[in-house]
Amino acid sequence: MDDQTLLAIVGSVLTAIGVIVGIWAVAKRVKPKLKVQVLSCEHGIRRDGNAFLLRLIFRVHNMGDKNTTLTELETSFRDGQGNPYRKVENLKQDVDAGESTDELKVVYSFTPPFPFLSGSRCDFILRHTHNEYSFFAYSTQSATPIDPRGFFL
Repeated sequence: MDDQTLLAIVGSVLTAIGVIVGIWAVAKRVKPKLKVQVLSCEHGIRRDGNAFLLRLIFRVHNMGDKNTTLTELETSFRDGQGNPYRKVENLKQDVDAGESTDELKVVYSFTPPFPFLSGSRCDFILRHTHNEYSFFAYSTQSATPIDPRGFFL
């Protein structure tokens, strides 16, 4: 093998390695960057008295360079007696890069009703196709009645 052939092979290999490293660096840098804006976190007893309801209204902003899909929202909190509660809601909401969602509403129903203190901390984990995002909110007592379907009037 002559010197020119050897240099051509080495050059091709180094070029291929450079292309692979460049693609890997771009793929690693390009990702969604979520920010959650909590618009409301309220709780109350359903009008018929048979369930405790927790409602979260929020908006998600994707400030990153890659689209993502919201897949799940996990909620956990403690009641007025310190007992832990956890619920998971499946979501299917696309969030394009640089865009925001409309208002998203999640209503959790717990039976039987239990004591819950206003100002209690609720922790949330929002899972999406690329990662998860944790946030929290302090729940307030609903100022309006709650109908039997679980919606705040």
